[in-house]
Amino acid sequence: MNKYTEIIDKYLGGELSTEDKIAFEKLLETNLELKTELELQKQILKGIDRAGIKNELKKGFKKGSFKAKSGKWFLGIIIAALAVSTVLVVKNKLTCSQNNIQYELNEENNKQWNEADKQLDAQVFNITADKDTVIETKGGIILTIPANAFLNNNSNVSGNVELEIKEALTPLDIMKAGLSTTSNGQLLETGGMFYINARQNNTYLSIAKNKGIYTSIPDNNPGKKMMLFDGKRMENGQINWVNPKSFESKLNTVDILKLNFYPLNFLDSLKNFGIDIKNKKLTDSIYYSFVCGQDLTKYDYSSEAIDFDNLDVRSDSLRTKSVQVFGKKVDTLVTINRLDGATLFKQNCSVCHSTGKEKLTGPGLAGVTDRVPKGNWLVNYILNNEKMIKSGDTYANKIYKENGKAAMTVFEGQLTEADVKAIIYYIDDETELQKKSISSPCEIAPSRIHAIWDKKFNNTLLATKEFEERLQAIFKTCNHSILDLYIKNMNKKMYEIDSIVSQMLHEDTWDRLPTFRDFYNRRDGGVSLNEGHMKKLQAYMEEKRKIYDDAVKSAMQKLYEKEKIEDKKAYQQRIAQNNKEGIRINTVFHEELTTNMKEAYRQLGKEYKPTPIRGNYLGITLVSTGWKNVDAYVLESTLSRTTLDYIDKDTGKKAIIRYEPFSVTISEKENYDRVVAYLIPDKLSSFQRMKDTLTGFRENLNELFSYSAVVFGFKGEEIFCQTVKTAKPGSVNVSLSKMSRSEIEQYRNLNAGASRDLVSELNYQLFEQKDQDRKKAIAKREELRKRMWPIVFPCNAYPQQQAVINN
Repeated sequence: MNKYTEIIDKYLGGELSTEDKIAFEKLLETNLELKTELELQKQILKGIDRAGIKNELKKGFKKGSFKAKSGKWFLGIIIAALAVSTVLVVKNKLTCSQNNIQYELNEENNKQWNEADKQLDAQVFNITADKDTVIETKGGIILTIPANAFLNNNSNVSGNVELEIKEALTPLDIMKAGLSTTSNGQLLETGGMFYINARQNNTYLSIAKNKGIYTSIPDNNPGKKMMLFDGKRMENGQINWVNPKSFESKLNTVDILKLNFYPLNFLDSLKNFGIDIKNKKLTDSIYYSFVCGQDLTKYDYSSEAIDFDNLDVRSDSLRTKSVQVFGKKVDTLVTINRLDGATLFKQNCSVCHSTGKEKLTGPGLAGVTDRVPKGNWLVNYILNNEKMIKSGDTYANKIYKENGKAAMTVFEGQLTEADVKAIIYYIDDETELQKKSISSPCEIAPSRIHAIWDKKFNNTLLATKEFEERLQAIFKTCNHSILDLYIKNMNKKMYEIDSIVSQMLHEDTWDRLPTFRDFYNRRDGGVSLNEGHMKKLQAYMEEKRKIYDDAVKSAMQKLYEKEKIEDKKAYQQRIAQNNKEGIRINTVFHEELTTNMKEAYRQLGKEYKPTPIRGNYLGITLVSTGWKNVDAYVLESTLSRTTLDYIDKDTGKKAIIRYEPFSVTISEKENYDRVVAYLIPDKLSSFQRMKDTLTGFRENLNELFSYSAVVFGFKGEEIFCQTVKTAKPGSVNVSLSKMSRSEIEQYRNLNAGASRDLVSELNYQLFEQKDQDRKKAIAKREELRKRMWPIVFPCNAYPQQQAVINN
């Protein structure tokens, strides 16, 4: 007993007189030993107070497993690899007179016992050596003992085994045991201690190193990094604590489907794109649609597919200069012959440039359109680079300096702008082909994640927060072999696998995620898993991976094939519509021209004799120079839809036909996907489409006709409309109202039947709206895939995309 123990007890118990208390507190100011002992006694009292609220564990343990209440009592899992006096760090002692020695010889087969051996009560458990067993001590220590965990002279033991355990887990117990508190003279902080000894027929047994006993110890120091020390008996009866080991934490498993196995930034990127990331079914479908190593070219047309090189397309207006066909600009009323970019490149560029990354006289042109400023910059530079350099253009001078100020040919005067664009298109096509021809290794394919992100892998190493954290680092390695290491070694401890991975990788350049060396130093433990079950899971994973891979490839290929068919059908429908429109527009134009001619001739007092139409062209017999002039003026006035003001030189008579402007503005036009407006003239057989301008729909009205106007708006599958029953020169604003498709027929006989083609036109516009929505959905999907590709496959991202990721 310490010489100050009795007086300290009286002081803390309030038993000292006033005079003694004053003397005691004065001594405290100068006596470090007394002060230290006082603090220790205070801790003991706190430990006694806490003893009444110790955690009681649920009973009902099963063989090889146990259930325990969660709380502060569980520090972690340790393995007692050797049967020696195993204790936690301590710092105080107290001697007593009891003797609890059970055997003549200790676990080292000698008679050396210390005070702790004598003072602590022994708890003896009789267990069967060849069966899995879980025991719990009075202090709450839980030991999970696997079958065949004990050896006698390196031979397995069967039958009954006597397991002796002593424990000192509170400051009071530690003091009663007279335990020392130092490790080679260094003071340690109390954490508790326990002693374990196994015997059979009074013969000392060791613990098999390949088995180990998993041990859960009450944690009286939550939040502190405790270590496990071996106790070495000293000749003076004390124990020296040596060989400190970090605690190995046994991993807790969770529902694997609640973990996040997506690549780093995957969900954030989807959220920024407007995807509902709470919809796991949706986010899964997006992630699993990415296939490593598969070339899915969207518009990969075969020799039987649409020929864009030779199209003869008519527009829906004689004044329109071009139409859009699959995003390609096609001049109207002429045959298109696309320029041969490959030939132009070989003739003018190939001596100095490659279409790849190889530098010849000049730089390689792979990805050039992504590097240079946007707009028409590249076209202008190719035509006359000297002019751009002299103008001070920043990027032009940058290229000039980077290539040693070598002169580049000036093609202005030799090549047209169309020629240069054809060359650029060819370079882009070649760049894409080269990208596809590169055989890049598969990274962490989503099909692999799909195969393990499965409830079958619950209660395994993969169903832990620790593996979830490592998976983000695994994604960064772009090496599926690293992932396979964890899958194929699920029955090992996590830090053991970390060690293997750390040796495989060069992590010196990593700057964003914890390295596997960091993981290893954490000493994260494992999850018990039968080897046979593990192999079945591995086989299941591999089988599912292949199934998922093949299924996604097939589904994506079918999707793109279906879209190609839909594109082809839409293209054919547009061609048919354009041909139909060409005939209708020419017919309406001829009808208006004939009306204007008759009126002009009438005002001039002349007889009008029309010439029969051949095909879609107007034919007029010239009877005199004067009438030729009239016809020319009327034709020009009708084509330009401007007022005719003509004077006959022979008679002095005038012919006037007025065209006056009419415009329609639409309230909240920006809320509609598409808006179209039509004029319905009373004396013509069909409608006329109004021009859409920045200030509204505009057209000039012929004074010889009465007009109605109809406006249609489209928003998704909904139709909105408004009718102007009498359209007169000037401006009108309309608000569109929703209509049903059954109401379309009411426009068939609008304005004396001139709208009879309007129903057909509206049905076509509905087709265009639906196809536009289809294309928008495809474009959004492809844009999403383009953005997400460097997230899913970070090591196979384009350089500019990788720069975005790194930033």
